[in-house]
Formats: sequence, structure tokens, C-alpha cells
Amino acid sequence: DYSRTVSHWGGLAVNYSEIVVGNLGVTSGVDTISGASGAMEPARVGSTKKTLRLLYPHIIAQELIQNPENATELDSASYEGKPHDVLQVASPVAAIRLWIDAETGSLSRLVTTENSHLRRDVPLEVVYGDWTLKNNKVVFPRAVSISLGGELVTAETRTAATVNPTFGASDFDFPVGPVPTEDADDQLLSLIHISEP
Repeated sequence: DYSRTVSHWGGLAVNYSEIVVGNLGVTSGVDTISGASGAMEPARVGSTKKTLRLLYPHIIAQELIQNPENATELDSASYEGKPHDVLQVASPVAAIRLWIDAETGSLSRLVTTENSHLRRDVPLEVVYGDWTLKNNKVVFPRAVSISLGGELVTAETRTAATVNPTFGASDFDFPVGPVPTEDADDQLLSLIHISEP
């Protein structure tokens, strides 16, 4: 569920939910200036999944636990005046570099390359901050931002997180309405684009 203020729409407040199951997805509520909701186009499902992977780096960490061979340790580097270990992660489109604070062990930033229709390949940076321990088990970044080519695209401030929630049998059922369809080629293309809500 999202509650966002979209600055490039004049500060429009949008409140909506996204439900993605496998390669299909729907939205409900107001997520665009037109207020339309319903079945997601396959490209949006793909870009939504990619964006969530960037906003929630636990997904990447879980992938690396299962496939550690996809990571390569690079030379250490400085970020924000602090030493960082840099880990490069193999990805279908462009490698992802994780910048890990050498002192705290927290992920500070993620850097990769994104396709822009107007500017071709541009750098994409995700900055994580205010890591908070939850249930004495898992840490979450309370502040996350995505910048594309040096321009801020998304900034989130998280006020709460739930670890291992219990889901009901129908929580991921699609609401009545347009039925989403799957297009593997369309989703593959979307892997080079993040969603820009």
C-alpha cells in the first residue's frame, strides 16, 4: 500500500495498492493523475518488481545467499568520506554495485546503469540511510532514495516495518475487474526501466 505525494504533478496525493503475483499484477485506488486503476500492463509489472528490488535490498541479499557465485568483491572505495567495501552483483541487464560501510556493515548505496529513452545509458543510484533493527533480527533502512542521472526520482521515509507478517489466504487475490495478461517480451524489456510513480 502506498501514500505518496507526486511533486511533478503539482503535489498530487495518491493512495493506492499494488498486488503482484508472479508475472501478473493489478492496482487499486488512485495511482495516476487520471485516477485509473485495474490490470497492470506487463511492462509495469516488470518495472515494479525491479523497483521493489532496488528499494528493498533484502531481496538482493537473499538472492546472493542462494547464489553467492553472482557476487564479486571489488577494491574498497570512499563514499561520503567513509571507507566502503564494494560488491559487484551480476544482473541480466547491468551489474549492480553495493557500497557497504566498512565500519558498520550497513549498505550505504547501490549503483547500476539504467536505460533512458532520451539519454541512453545513465547511472542509477539508490541511497539507503537510518538503518533500524527490527525484532532484534532484521535491519531496515528508514530512508531510501532513487536518483537517475543525478536527478531524484523517488524518496521514501518508512515509519514502520513488520517482520514475518501473517497473510490471509485471500490477501493476494486480484480484485474483480480487468484481468491482467502476461507478455514475456514486454516484461523483459521492462527490466531496463524502473517505474517512476
